[in-house]
Amino acid sequence: MHAVALTHPGAVFCLESAAALLGLPLLGRQREVHILDAQGTAARRIGTVRVHVSAVARDIDDLDGILVTTPSETVVDLARLRHPASALAAADALVQASRWVDGSPLLERNDARAGSRGRRAAVWPLKFASPLSGSVLESVNRACVHWLGYPPPVLQAPFSLPSGGCRADMFWEEFGVVGEADGRVKYDGSLGDPAAALWKEKRREDELRRRVRTVVRWTWADLRSRDVFDRRLHEAGIPRLRQVESARLATLVRLL
Repeated sequence: MHAVALTHPGAVFCLESAAALLGLPLLGRQREVHILDAQGTAARRIGTVRVHVSAVARDIDDLDGILVTTPSETVVDLARLRHPASALAAADALVQASRWVDGSPLLERNDARAGSRGRRAAVWPLKFASPLSGSVLESVNRACVHWLGYPPPVLQAPFSLPSGGCRADMFWEEFGVVGEADGRVKYDGSLGDPAAALWKEKRREDELRRRVRTVVRWTWADLRSRDVFDRRLHEAGIPRLRQVESARLATLVRLL
């Protein structure tokens, strides 16, 4: 992207490229650089650069000489044009960073945009966005829970334990189930001694199990198999309330 900015001064980065430059999370491998040509008449691809055209004006930020669509514009674009799980991860991150209580400002921007392409598709990830999602993994978890037809959990539920206060990633209070998303960073040494982190997490889980009926854990690998994640929730005793959205789940597995 920086190479494109050098060779094409004034290029406006959009979609995944804008998200990357703005520090918003992305899912999947990015194979192209995306730029916006407001005066163009036809979309085109030049090498690994994808040029998009739109009659709808976008708000632009200048990042030390690199032009990008603003965070809100970028998230709305992703919600309209990309997989809803990817859009949800970006929307969660922006809502949290902006200290919004929910995705209402993004929904308003989506409604106000003149173009209708993708407007309806964008509603779900923008409406579902929450500042309480603690990571990209948790954002994807929430999407999977919804598409598998399970009831929504309480996010970052507080617990007072003998070892101190903590927050559970997900809590289905009615069924006494705590859900914990385990990313590799928690145990790879990035946040300190991995052995100490593992011991602390085990003690925390033992204490949680005395307060709730069960604790269920999952990783990125579990989400790459719809059946594995579904089985974990089912065996934990969480009932399915709605029909499974198989198409969403199948495309998510391919994306991951």
